[in-house]
Amino acid sequence: MFPKIKRLLSICGDYLKQLWGRMCSMPSLFAFLTLLQVLMGSLMILHLRMEMPLLLWLGGYIAGTAILMTLPAILPQRWWRITWTSLIVLLSAVLFIYEYYLLTEHGTLLTQTVLLQYYMPADEVCRSLLPWSMPMHTLLEAIGLLCGISLVTWSTRKGWGVLFMLLLVLISGVPHAMQISPIVVEGISNDEAYTLAHEYNMMSRYIGTTLGVFANQKRYDDMAQNLWKNVPTNVRLMPQRKPHNVVVIIGESLRRLDMHCYGYPLENTPHLDSLVRSGSLTLYDDVVCPQPNTITSLRRVLTIRGEDEQAPWDATTTLPIAFSSAGYKTYWCSNQEMAGDWIEEVSLIASTADSSYYTEGSTSSSFHWKAGRVKYDELLLPHLTDYRQTTSPSGHLLVMTHLMGNHADFTDRYPHDRFGRFTAEDLQRLEPHLSSGEAQNSAEYMNSILYNDYIVSEIIKYYSHSSSIVIYLSDHGLARYDNPEAPHQAAHSVSERSLQIPFMVYMSDQFVAENPDVLLAVQRARYKPFMTDLFTSSLMGLMGIQSNYTIPRLQLWSLQYDATRPRRIQGFGTEVTFTPKHPDQL
Repeated sequence: MFPKIKRLLSICGDYLKQLWGRMCSMPSLFAFLTLLQVLMGSLMILHLRMEMPLLLWLGGYIAGTAILMTLPAILPQRWWRITWTSLIVLLSAVLFIYEYYLLTEHGTLLTQTVLLQYYMPADEVCRSLLPWSMPMHTLLEAIGLLCGISLVTWSTRKGWGVLFMLLLVLISGVPHAMQISPIVVEGISNDEAYTLAHEYNMMSRYIGTTLGVFANQKRYDDMAQNLWKNVPTNVRLMPQRKPHNVVVIIGESLRRLDMHCYGYPLENTPHLDSLVRSGSLTLYDDVVCPQPNTITSLRRVLTIRGEDEQAPWDATTTLPIAFSSAGYKTYWCSNQEMAGDWIEEVSLIASTADSSYYTEGSTSSSFHWKAGRVKYDELLLPHLTDYRQTTSPSGHLLVMTHLMGNHADFTDRYPHDRFGRFTAEDLQRLEPHLSSGEAQNSAEYMNSILYNDYIVSEIIKYYSHSSSIVIYLSDHGLARYDNPEAPHQAAHSVSERSLQIPFMVYMSDQFVAENPDVLLAVQRARYKPFMTDLFTSSLMGLMGIQSNYTIPRLQLWSLQYDATRPRRIQGFGTEVTFTPKHPDQL
């Protein structure tokens, strides 16, 4: 037994020595990959203005370079090694040129969203991500950088070339050194550090992105098939209505308790306050979300719920499909990501709309949020549309607008020069228990609410000139230093205060005149207890869409609505049950 093991270890040792020898015989490949990755890291810092801890970058660099150096080294024949090395250099160069274009022209990296456009290029923003949209000057710039790297790589065959390469690495690495953090990177868990190490680094990112697309596309296709095979049947509109817009504004991470229109002392909702006073905006004050984060909440909010509450979310169909079956044109516009593990199922729901618009082609990831993302929701305003611009036979239009809203980091959610009104001192006067850091973060949250108030009011203003009903709701709230289990966190939480969300309905004068029954139903239900997992079913009922999915007791605006339905939310190892705020409304 032992001689055999010894023999096996000897064989393995000899092979590893040969492997190492072959890797050491490829200094040019090592130099090329190193310079390319250092250059891309510097470009990321320059164009994304992001913090990139050197320690995390090195983790991805070592992994990515080791894989690409090992691939040709495992081949014993020299001509096979040359072939594989050439392919690696060529592919790396092409990907660098493409990502240079994405980075300089679009402010994004090669992500799952970008690769998915090869499956289904849709609108102008999506098409512009494809390589044939690259300007000539960008192509020449990228080729020039590659020529410089190739020159230095070739010179490594000379003794002075190695020193020259080290000097360039040192110079190019200055941006990394300027961003270096302590060994323990603050606020980053071990899992996030592992993910970031691969996302920061060029080679690791390419490998991970490609594998991610192939892995997710199959799952994505399976879910899509489920949704489309459950299209509503026996659909009828009762009563028939004149052409109109149904507008759903989906907020992000906004809790009701921090809004002035719901009683918070800071005047952070002046426009909504004005609409409430005018009587054109109806506030609902006993509404909770079904889950504490975006994907688990919206996949329930934007699909039809039936009698079986334990059924998979894709066992029925989506809000866009339901309204399309009733003759509406459907349109999704979003300031959030198009793809990624944190948004995938929402993107799938969005894809069931007739058309869509995204402000950018980013992918949700640890890198995405740590790098910072400053694209304000006002970018969506020029892309609003109404029924008068559609070709729908019925003349009806469903518009779903997905805001970035109040997502962390709060400081990135509003233009500071126009909406930086509230300060840490303002918050500490109202909430003395807050530390200085907590007060500053809370002030930024309040300013993001002020900006959100402006955005929502601008959308309402746009639709006030046509027959429109506009509904705003947040996907979920958050705990802001008031969760007993984590009193010093502002984060997703399953706690009583974090799950209470704003829910409000606006109707234009023309819509009210043409649909008095909707006005009556909206005002009659304003104090009903509600959980937004029934939103799609309820909205169908409100607009008179009847189908095989119609269950009046699960529709908020129905006279048969079951206001005693339990509102029980589970997550993060805990559970919260809400009781009605207005028992007399049961």
